[in-house]
Amino acid sequence: MGKGKDKNPRRRRTKTDAEKQETRRQKASQQRQKDQQKYGTVAGFFGIPLETAADDNVGERGDEAELIGDATTDSNIANNDDVVTFDVAEEEGADDVALFVEDIDAGNDEDPMIIANLDIDDDSWDGVLDEEADAEPEVVEPKKIKRGVQLMDEDEDDDVTNEYPSDDGLAEILVDLNSSDIEMLRACAIEGRSMGTRRPLQCEWLSDSPLADEIQDVYSPLLGDVFHAMQRPYVPVKHEAKKGYFVALQNAFFVWNKDQMDELTNKMILSGLTNDEIEKMKYYNSQLFINCVEREVPPPSCLYWRVRAVFAMYGSMKDSKTQRPLFNAKAWGKAKGVLREILKGYYSDPPGVSMYNKKKQKDGSVKKNKYGMDMIECIRGTNRTEAYHKNLIITFRSWHTGIEMSDALLSERRHRHNHRMSELRRDGFPTLGHYDTWYIDQLQIIVLENRGRVLYPNWSNASEFKETSESFDTVAIHNTSLHEALMHEWENRIDKTAVKLTSDQRNMCKSMDLPLPVLPFSTKEENIAFAECALKADFPMNDHEAAAVEWCKLVNGVNIFPKLPVHIRLHKESFQRNQRIKDCVEMAKSGQDRLDELNSALIPMVAANSERATCPEALPQINPVAMHNLPYVVTGGTAIGTLPIPSTKRKIGQRGKDRQVRKPKRCTRCVENGGQHATDCSGKGGVRYCEYYAEPVGTSEG
Repeated sequence: MGKGKDKNPRRRRTKTDAEKQETRRQKASQQRQKDQQKYGTVAGFFGIPLETAADDNVGERGDEAELIGDATTDSNIANNDDVVTFDVAEEEGADDVALFVEDIDAGNDEDPMIIANLDIDDDSWDGVLDEEADAEPEVVEPKKIKRGVQLMDEDEDDDVTNEYPSDDGLAEILVDLNSSDIEMLRACAIEGRSMGTRRPLQCEWLSDSPLADEIQDVYSPLLGDVFHAMQRPYVPVKHEAKKGYFVALQNAFFVWNKDQMDELTNKMILSGLTNDEIEKMKYYNSQLFINCVEREVPPPSCLYWRVRAVFAMYGSMKDSKTQRPLFNAKAWGKAKGVLREILKGYYSDPPGVSMYNKKKQKDGSVKKNKYGMDMIECIRGTNRTEAYHKNLIITFRSWHTGIEMSDALLSERRHRHNHRMSELRRDGFPTLGHYDTWYIDQLQIIVLENRGRVLYPNWSNASEFKETSESFDTVAIHNTSLHEALMHEWENRIDKTAVKLTSDQRNMCKSMDLPLPVLPFSTKEENIAFAECALKADFPMNDHEAAAVEWCKLVNGVNIFPKLPVHIRLHKESFQRNQRIKDCVEMAKSGQDRLDELNSALIPMVAANSERATCPEALPQINPVAMHNLPYVVTGGTAIGTLPIPSTKRKIGQRGKDRQVRKPKRCTRCVENGGQHATDCSGKGGVRYCEYYAEPVGTSEG
């Protein structure tokens, strides 16, 4: 009997360490063979095709023979033509070839650094890193080679790439900015000094920077969202510079409140945190600081240079693995747009306007975090706007409402939203539990008249304010000239008795203070009248506002209504497009006639007895034999008809139905004594109840 497959995975034999090591060695050997076939012996682990020959490129370098292969590093070195030279030197009588990487920095006369020793015989890689040429080889795994950076164990990538310096050299390569430029910008932006014709922070991908004294601190009543401005220059998700870029951009846009930041820092230090831990929290998890420390967006004269410096520094930074920069051409274009908007004041906080509110608990007190700091929330951005839009969608859903009903729903939604926000953010605002605020107004007045005090000190009676002609929801957007022209036609020419408006149209007239509603082109008469106007030489078709005023002369209030300038513009575009379509159809008429002739000639012959498509047959009737004869029918889980009386469930101890007729009960004592009343005697329930005999045998019936 054969042994079946072991279904328990725990019983499977695991490979020994020697077998695992042998498997890894075989895979590494196969990979080396593939690399040698593609690149050659020396470049197998580099992944770089070295332009070398076995004997042709042999030169002399002191007492050593060298084999040189060049690989350009323009993508890794900012705007220079340096190359990295790999030297393979073989000493006399040695079996190993030492691989050198020369320092490409200009004026460096130091000896090259040994990267590794390569065994010529078996093409195996013995990685060793040492500052001295006579260092002992050490067997290590191949590591990533970095310019000017010693190989470390933390380098996990197997590809050989040239990276940017990670220290101060990065700023010198990517940004032409020094301490004197920073001091000059500070003096110009903060102290108002002039810096002449110098233009710092020049970048080949950005436009020329303006003179610092040319930037004016202007502010806009309509602010842009800083979050969306930061997201507009798209950056690769897995780029290694992404984290540093966004942190630097956030620090460029926002300035922390120094007093609040110092207070929070001192409290965090008292709780046991070090300055280094606090800085790491601020870098990797800044939400704690954002929730209790206010931030300010500086004016354009400061904000422009702060943001431009981040773009110039990080935009050209390349990923060490993909060799792609953080910004592509499209991202640089978006960055230019952000800088232009900064100069127009679209992101700077207006002076004297607070951008923060304190968070409140349900009892009205200010919410605090674990360090005792007041928690705040920012009113910048579009989060609250989007939240209100969501409420509007929930209000209407798929309900098709008219204009008047829409105004009523929007008014109720606006009233409730303002009341909830007042309870959430206004200090001392009472929590009522309902939205009928006019009752509170009356209650305030009654308490004040009877008791001489105010019931809710922080409540303002909206009923006591004077009503204005201000309109919400449906508002007037026409200009004065259009209003006067329509009123003139309404009073002098239009037949008022022929005008019949719907309730929505009357509501529009009331909201816009017009006798007739302004509607888009929708009727046949309006299309004909517009076509006639297009043929008139004196009709101002190109001036949309003047055309809307001229159109009022054709309004009758029945099938021709007033138009806004935007209605004229949109209908003119549609009219011109339709005219071009008609001209195109007319030009292609001769060709279309030929196509119709071709289609008529290439009609296949249809057999006379061919079947034509017919309607599907009706469903067959049910066979009467198959029909049930029950007095009810079950349709959709519901019984229709007369239902049988359901049988009740037998209780515990209750006797069931007999299968055959049972004999009547008899008194045992009467039967034993031969009595005549055994079936009627009460003793059938027990002999002690027998009515005739006291003894079982030997006595006569009494």
